[in-house]
Amino acid sequence: MVKRFIALIVMVVVVLTACCACVGNTSKNVSPSTETDVTIAQPAATEQTADIDVSADISAEVQMTTTGSPATTAQAQTKDEHFRSALSWKGTDGATLSYKTERIQPDPNVNVYYDKIILTGSFGSLDKINDAISSQCDAFIADNFAQIAESLTNLKNSGIPEDDSRYKSMYSYTELKDVCTDGRYLSIHFFSDWCGGGVSNASDYGANYDLVTGNTLTLVDYYQDFDPETVRMNILQSVATDRGDEIADFSYIDKPLELINFYFHDDTIAINFEPYEFGFGGWSRTNEYPIAIFRTNNFLYPE
Repeated sequence: MVKRFIALIVMVVVVLTACCACVGNTSKNVSPSTETDVTIAQPAATEQTADIDVSADISAEVQMTTTGSPATTAQAQTKDEHFRSALSWKGTDGATLSYKTERIQPDPNVNVYYDKIILTGSFGSLDKINDAISSQCDAFIADNFAQIAESLTNLKNSGIPEDDSRYKSMYSYTELKDVCTDGRYLSIHFFSDWCGGGVSNASDYGANYDLVTGNTLTLVDYYQDFDPETVRMNILQSVATDRGDEIADFSYIDKPLELINFYFHDDTIAINFEPYEFGFGGWSRTNEYPIAIFRTNNFLYPE
């Protein structure tokens, strides 16, 4: 009897020892719940990355392009809505951008010239953009120089003295007004003037580029998260409203959003329409608005 009792006590001790061991192991292996907590915390870290001022931070842009959706990336890169001079520009990550201007005038006696800019800096897209700018310059000279030179020659051959005012009314030029960037996009403002003796046309216009890809930037690209037709109608109605009696109807303008000309500076966007395109007269129409005003899928002027 005593032996059975001792054996029973031993068995109880063994069972209790095993239970204690299991409880000890359970308290040590809590790592699954800990790992879950870390995973839950990760989105907060991602949001902090998205809040970095990437308007001048190209390295942040590359990171967000890899990890985020294109729409989120585009919004974050221009969230400051501020374009400043591209002359001796420097980003927060050390990226650099600058330019010099070269006036291309084939003949000093013929008043035809083009202010061509040459970009320098740390962006890999600059060669592509410089090539595009050079092509535009070449096309302008080709389209205008021969025509003005021929008109001047005809005046001279007609026996008109060279001090006659008609010589001075033969010209065509494109002058640089401003170059701005927000660290992701480049915006160039030009002023162009042409006079063929008695008729003249003058216009402001923009040339815009994506500094990451080197591609031409359109309003469809810039407002890519919004309905193009709504943005287009908001632009047309805004200009028509600001112009008042000058414009009776803009429904005849069927230009798609990607062809509407513009340029940026500071926190504004300038919308440009060519001479005779939006109203009468041989000069362009330029209206400026806050960049953010067209970031909407709602009509600014509901019917």
